[in-house]
Amino acid sequence: MKLKFFMFTILLLNAFFLMGCKDQYELNEIAITSALAFDKTSGGYKVTAQVILPSEVTAVNQSSRVAVTTFEEEGKTIDESLRKLTNESSRTVYLGHLRGVVISEGLAKEGIADIIDYLFRNPEVRSDFYIYVGLRNDASDFLKVLTPIEKVPANDLFSGIRVSNEKWGTSNIKDIDEIVEVLSNKGEQLVLNAIVIKGDLDDGKDISNVNQIETPTSIKFQNLVVFYRDQMIATLNEEESLAYNHVIGSINSTIVNVPCENGDHFAFEINDTYRKINPIYNEEQWSIQILYEVSGNINELPCKFDLNEQPNLKRIEKLIEQELKGHMYSIVTKAQREFKSDIFGFGTVVHRHYKEEWKKVGESWNPVFKKINVDVSVEVTIKKTGNSDDSIIKKLK
Repeated sequence: MKLKFFMFTILLLNAFFLMGCKDQYELNEIAITSALAFDKTSGGYKVTAQVILPSEVTAVNQSSRVAVTTFEEEGKTIDESLRKLTNESSRTVYLGHLRGVVISEGLAKEGIADIIDYLFRNPEVRSDFYIYVGLRNDASDFLKVLTPIEKVPANDLFSGIRVSNEKWGTSNIKDIDEIVEVLSNKGEQLVLNAIVIKGDLDDGKDISNVNQIETPTSIKFQNLVVFYRDQMIATLNEEESLAYNHVIGSINSTIVNVPCENGDHFAFEINDTYRKINPIYNEEQWSIQILYEVSGNINELPCKFDLNEQPNLKRIEKLIEQELKGHMYSIVTKAQREFKSDIFGFGTVVHRHYKEEWKKVGESWNPVFKKINVDVSVEVTIKKTGNSDDSIIKKLK
């Protein structure tokens, strides 16, 4: 009896280890897709896939060929379009290494919920990629521009947006999980990164585009775009994009240019921030208090300030505070009066602090958002002034 049980166990274990996986692919059967682009057609969608050519991205046996190719198809649904790509590709399109998704401006204005739902629902798609709105051109065009630093253009976008977010502050990084969370949240509206093609598209497609010191055609990050629900309603300029990130507290590092009395500007480098939002409810009136603490260094000073004198440092800090506060007030006012969209997530903060009151206003938060009073308080601390406490330029003058 024990022998029979032992033999049965061995057979069962063998069956378990020999079982295959239905969704498993061999490497030589898949086309690794680095980016997808979505355009709207009269009958549904045009989907473009940027596919990596493995032989061109390995360290050996590289040729003068480009490292990627593109396939595109149209269909009534996204899934149909992707499956029809096998009409051109000899391999199955694999989305497990996706690095970027570009949505056309026209499609973004109509609504992106279907695309987000597909990407979030698909078990093959991981969350570590970023979504961009492609302005002025078809979304498919962006996947055809060759980039000089990274052989795979999608990797160039992926790395570039992270560096831009960390060092300049006009971009805002959200993965697919965070985007779904915002779209599902009545207390916050979506903001995404925009990109444009700088230069001639045909030049960008040619290998000569990356074989020159000065690249004729490139993809440029073009600040941020504003949504209401899942529809794009506005674009922000550079100053507004920076101000938005100050308000939501997502600045890692950036530069604030502040005018001097002589007409020049000095540069203050922000390298540490702290932001706190306090919602207040008083007699049917909502208000928001924003406390923003900033510290950093003076990197450039063509002004007539002697930094050895403490009053001058305090004066400079006040000038920076006024500059930041003005930009933050400006973007909040524009969001309330022009966009009518709570892109800052004030509603989410209200929900967290006033759960019972939120039940009354949550379903119609946007009309409430347009009327709330917002108070901004900025505190700036100068940590360092560089290698000199005085301006060499001042001495020359």
